[in-house]
Amino acid sequence: MKSLLFILKQISEEIKERSDNIIFLDFEDTAVSNAIPDEMSLLNYIDSHRRESLCYVFLDELQRLEGWAGACWTLRMEEL
Repeated sequence: MKSLLFILKQISEEIKERSDNIIFLDFEDTAVSNAIPDEMSLLNYIDSHRRESLCYVFLDELQRLEGWAGACWTLRMEEL
């Protein structure tokens, strides 16, 4: 749904005014989905690209990722 992607990008742009610790991944992009094919790949990617302070993570079309629910649970428990 392109309108949701537009809204997520707007929100991330507003946050960029306060923080540059943002990760935005669109899983409709084949480069993203090929580079991050599963739950562990996503968790490793976020861990290696975030800074130590509060990190904002935006994931569009996440349901395309194998093990997405487990990744969400893990990210929520870590409270980035």
